[in-house]
Amino acid sequence: MSKRYDTATTPLDRLLGHHHDLLDPHDRARLGALHHDTDLLGLKHQISDIQGNLLELARRRGQVQRRAKTNHVYLSRTKMGTRTRATSDESTTPATRAS
Repeated sequence: MSKRYDTATTPLDRLLGHHHDLLDPHDRARLGALHHDTDLLGLKHQISDIQGNLLELARRRGQVQRRAKTNHVYLSRTKMGTRTRATSDESTTPATRAS
């Protein structure tokens, strides 16, 4: 027995290739035009430029203080004490009667 994997495709290619019946012709043409007109390399460069600008602004602003961890006990993975389970005659919630 050997594993076989599908070839890597984009979500748009999967939609158009395997689920073409879900789209009407207008939406199919609109998505195709959007995919054709999108410059992925240009978008990548724009994102990295914006990230660089944000880092530079943060450096000019000064030292950025980190927020304190909100759940230190959970993050340190230590137990919260030496609690034991309630015995069978101890109840954690009082018994109530429905009237």
